[in-house]
Amino acid sequence: MSSIHLAPIFAALASVVSFVFAVQLVVQYAQKHKVYQLWWAISMFLYAVSSFEEFYAPVYGWTADGYRMYYFSAISLVAVMAVGQVFMTFSKRIAAAFAGISLIALALFLIYVLREPLLIDHLQAATGTVAGAGFASESIPRIVFAPILDGIGGILLILLPILSWWKTKRFTPLFVGIGAIVLSLAGSLSHLGLEALLPLAELVGVTVIFYGVSSRQSIRTQLMRTETSAY
Repeated sequence: MSSIHLAPIFAALASVVSFVFAVQLVVQYAQKHKVYQLWWAISMFLYAVSSFEEFYAPVYGWTADGYRMYYFSAISLVAVMAVGQVFMTFSKRIAAAFAGISLIALALFLIYVLREPLLIDHLQAATGTVAGAGFASESIPRIVFAPILDGIGGILLILLPILSWWKTKRFTPLFVGIGAIVLSLAGSLSHLGLEALLPLAELVGVTVIFYGVSSRQSIRTQLMRTETSAY
């Protein structure tokens, strides 16, 4: 089977993995009330939505509402992940300020996604993942918000895990950075006309990030148990 035919399968798997990850983080947030867990959970729900659309739309066709939901979730999820990573790395005051700025940017982005005209003919003719091509290349969502939310968020997701590794000398934070690099490469695939490989790259990226965050949680739990037993 070609990558074009496998793309919906990879997208469905990515959606399931990210949804499971999101549920796990919601449970952890309910138990421990760590703010970063909530942000990561939201990002994974967004990941599940965007991946589901990449599975559903190539099979049943793109709709205007479906594409707007897809584009907002696909671009926003990296920015939301970055907020979670900032909460994991810096003080609450710095993280809260960054979260406030991010929320304003996300709200403005949502307004433009809902108001910007779509290239309906292009969407109806599409047979696979269309990435940002549902909007005109000079549209505000593509030329302003995508570079800010996806670009800056992606940079933070790469650099901050390296900073965490430098501070702790533990390799598990680096998996988040590796996953972010994979996601960045996934975005480049759409620009190179390789949209069919996008769901596969996203599946790999979310799986690596899932492992990185889950491993980090396990290490924290083990450290807490060790400190408790010492007393």
